[in-house]
Amino acid sequence: MDAVLDDEDDVAVTAITVAELLVGVELASPSYRELRKSFVEDVISSLRYPLRPIDRTGARKDSCCSEACRAATRSARLVRGLRIREIG
Repeated sequence: MDAVLDDEDDVAVTAITVAELLVGVELASPSYRELRKSFVEDVISSLRYPLRPIDRTGARKDSCCSEACRAATRSARLVRGLRIREIG
């Protein structure tokens, strides 16, 4: 992270962001889990500021964003599956 961020950059990370990153580690396939875990731990250890708390408004926004991301992933998987069937 130090290669991307300058010392004067003001970076704020919420606790829920870290939790989502850690969920990604748990959801990773066994072949990618250690690599993802290493990356996430590197990100967490490079945080120079305390985690910011999240309020109800932030939690609502995060849940909508998370669902939109999951829906997009489902759509992409469906399209990819249809393309594979067409080619196959």
